[in-house]
Amino acid sequence: MIKVLQVFARTGRGGAETLVMTHYRHIDRSKFHFDFVNHTEQRCEYDEEIEKLGGKIFHLPSASPLRTYELIRAWDSFLSVHNDYDVIHVHYFTIAGIILPIAQKYGIKVRIVHAHATHIRFFNNLIFSALRKRMIKSSTLLIACGRDAGRSIFKTDDFIVFNNAIESTRYYFNEDVRVAKRLELGISKDSFVMGHVGSLTPVKNHNFIIKIFAEVHKIISDSKLLLVGDGPLKKELLKIVDNYGLGDAVIFTGSRSDVPDLLMAMDMFIFPSFHEGLPISVVEAQNTGLHCVISDIITDEVVISDLVKKIKLGDDVKIWVDCIVSNSKRRINRLSYKHISADNKYDVFENVKILETIYSR
Repeated sequence: MIKVLQVFARTGRGGAETLVMTHYRHIDRSKFHFDFVNHTEQRCEYDEEIEKLGGKIFHLPSASPLRTYELIRAWDSFLSVHNDYDVIHVHYFTIAGIILPIAQKYGIKVRIVHAHATHIRFFNNLIFSALRKRMIKSSTLLIACGRDAGRSIFKTDDFIVFNNAIESTRYYFNEDVRVAKRLELGISKDSFVMGHVGSLTPVKNHNFIIKIFAEVHKIISDSKLLLVGDGPLKKELLKIVDNYGLGDAVIFTGSRSDVPDLLMAMDMFIFPSFHEGLPISVVEAQNTGLHCVISDIITDEVVISDLVKKIKLGDDVKIWVDCIVSNSKRRINRLSYKHISADNKYDVFENVKILETIYSR
C-alpha cells in the first residue's frame, strides 16, 4: 500500500479538488491510500465522500502573514507524528515552500507540487519568490495542469504537464437528461440557456457575465442564465441581477454534484475569467457538445474542438453578445462530441495510470 497525503487549502468543489476526487474514485485503492490536509477547520463539500472512500482529513491553520510561524510549527508537529507517507502531493502550491522542506526532513520520499493556476494569490510576492526556491529545492517532481501554469508558477521548464481529467462518459449528451433537468429548474424546453460553472469569486468575472446576459436577454427574451457554484460574491451578484431587473431570468444553483446534467441543460457556455490554469469545466462543456465563449487569456490547451470561440476581455460587450446570439442559432449534433475529451487525453482512466506510475516512483 502506497500512502499519499493530498494537501489543499480546502476540499470544496473547486477544479483542483474535483480533479483529485475523480482520481480518488478510480485509482486502485487496494494499492493506493489517500489522506487529506485542509488548511481550514470547516467541513467542506468533498469531506463526506473522502471519508466514505476511506480517507482521513486533517486540519491545519490557514496561511496568512500573521500565521506563518504558526503554520511552520503546525506542519512540523504534524509530520513528526504522521511521517509514514510515501508521497506528499501539495496542491496548495503557494505554501509548498513551507511544507516540502519539513516533509523532506521527516523522510517522505516523493514530494510533489502541483500548479493549477497561472496566477499567484499570496500576501507578498517577495516572500513567495523565496518560498518558490525552497519549494523547487525540496520537491522531487513539479507538475502543472498546462504549459502556461507551469512556467508562470515554477519559473522553469523543468516540470511535467499532467492533463486535468474528467469521467468523460458522465458528460455524454443525453436529451432525456436535458429535459428532466430543465423541468427541475423550471426552465422551458424552448428557452435559450447561457451557463457558467465556477466559484462565485472575483477571478471568474461574474459581473461581466451578468452584464453580457442583460444585453442577450434584450434580444432573446425567452433566455435564462444558469450560474453553477457558490462563493463570497453571491450577495453582491444577487444585487447586480436585481439592478438589471433580470429577476427569475438568472438562476443561482449553488454548489452542485450534478454538473454534467446541468451542462446538458445549457445551450451556451460562457467563461470570461481574468486568469486560469487550465479550466476543466471548459473541457467538460465541450464533451457535452456545448458552444463555449471564453476570454482570450485562457490557454489554447483547453481548445479541443470547433465549439470554442475566444474573445478579448477588453472587447466591447457588444462583441460578446453578437457572438453568443449568432451561435445561438447554430444547430449541432451534441452527441457527436462525446469522445472529444478522451481523444485529447483528458480522460480519467488513462490519467490514473500515469498518476499510479508517478506515485510508485
